[in-house]
Amino acid sequence: MLSTEERQKQFAIAASIIESAYQIVSALYPKQRPIFDEVRDAYLKIIRRNTTLHAGINQGVTTGQLIAPYILEIRRIDKSDDRAVYTSTNQPGYHRPDPTHSNQGFLGVTWENVKPFLLNSGTQFRASNIINETATARLDSKYFYNLWRPIVGIRQRASGNSADLNWLPLGAPENDASDSSTTEFSFYVSGHATFGLAIFEVLRRFYETDDIPFEFHSDEYNGKTMDSITRRARPARTRRYRSFTQAETENFLSRVYLGVHWRID
Repeated sequence: MLSTEERQKQFAIAASIIESAYQIVSALYPKQRPIFDEVRDAYLKIIRRNTTLHAGINQGVTTGQLIAPYILEIRRIDKSDDRAVYTSTNQPGYHRPDPTHSNQGFLGVTWENVKPFLLNSGTQFRASNIINETATARLDSKYFYNLWRPIVGIRQRASGNSADLNWLPLGAPENDASDSSTTEFSFYVSGHATFGLAIFEVLRRFYETDDIPFEFHSDEYNGKTMDSITRRARPARTRRYRSFTQAETENFLSRVYLGVHWRID
């Protein structure tokens, strides 16, 4: 059994995490502060209800208030907003802008210089196993490998197949988009896939199992968003999964079906 001091420390740590997260997201998304207020108060109420050691909780809240400005400051100077001139190549296999969107730029060119929280640098996990610092590592990988997307490769006769000069992807399923575009950076590695991997790995470790059935209702199929091709509202659809792995797999394969990634990604 934990001593009173050890229990107080645990409650202080929990309160510190809750408060620092609350302060950070409130600073980043001030319009959503009422939602954050409600969530923060609910979690602190749960902690206080489970103990009489409120001094530790109060210490944790104070610590969280001190930590949040420090985290915001180190992200402010992490070089994520740096800009640079980037010149692409027309050599086969290399990334270049979507030919159907000639004004498209190059997103995330300087992110190889961003200082992560835990990784030594964004280059640490270039090829695979990206869990922590997903955003930094995947953008570093994109401009290290610099591989073209299907919108370019298929039109340029990729992998020995005949070129299809008019091929178009389904692209991003945005609400009532006038057309379908491909994101303005190279395809490898997939941000969608790596973010999904990170999220589901956290869930597996938290619940200590993969076999948790759940339902998911995406914004793209909520009965309201408009399809760019049919110009009609997409139907409301609920997707049901048997495990985190099933959802994780479907998540990264979706990029192939949309035509914005290759299967090798």
